[in-house]
Amino acid sequence: RERLERSGERFTFGDGFVDVEREIGRATLGLGNLLQICHRAPVDDWPALIDEHFTALLRIGTPGSTMPGDELLAEPLRARRKLRLRLLPASQIAGMAQVASREDLPGVITTLVLDLRNDIRALTWDDCRRFADPPARLFEIALDNVRLQHPPQHLRVDENAVLRFLCSDSGDYYAATHALLLARHPGHVGRFGAIVGVPSRHMVAVHAI
Repeated sequence: RERLERSGERFTFGDGFVDVEREIGRATLGLGNLLQICHRAPVDDWPALIDEHFTALLRIGTPGSTMPGDELLAEPLRARRKLRLRLLPASQIAGMAQVASREDLPGVITTLVLDLRNDIRALTWDDCRRFADPPARLFEIALDNVRLQHPPQHLRVDENAVLRFLCSDSGDYYAATHALLLARHPGHVGRFGAIVGVPSRHMVAVHAI
């Protein structure tokens, strides 16, 4: 609240999100990621982390703004290696139509991002035009980068039914993306498909049918 008031933003809090009125349109910003960022840091660091978080989100789609990853995007061939797909709740990017995204799972949005050393940048459709590849191909490249660079841990629970989990530690943002790669994980898709849940960015729960 202090951060948004300080910059003169008009905003309304909801359950796990904040709506911010911007000149280019309303943005609904989820607070789940911010909660996890602060949970891993000392309380004294929270003001700076909150400021950085909202500053980066509110820059998305703003003409003329400088954002992390701009230098990398100036070299599209190098940037291709840093492309990733990240799954987010649909509510987290409501009102941010400029974000390069699609819906692969009901209620879950697949976003195209740049994986930077200390940050993750959500790409816009305008960003995608810097690449020679069409957007659909960029999504393919990003998904394959997750497969190669972010292998998940495998867990299995066998009670009344077999549940398999693909998961990662708190420092990895892409375990949930493996919900789009189940065919690459033997035993996770049955003859009649699978029931899939994505409770967090760190986990996919699967029951093969």
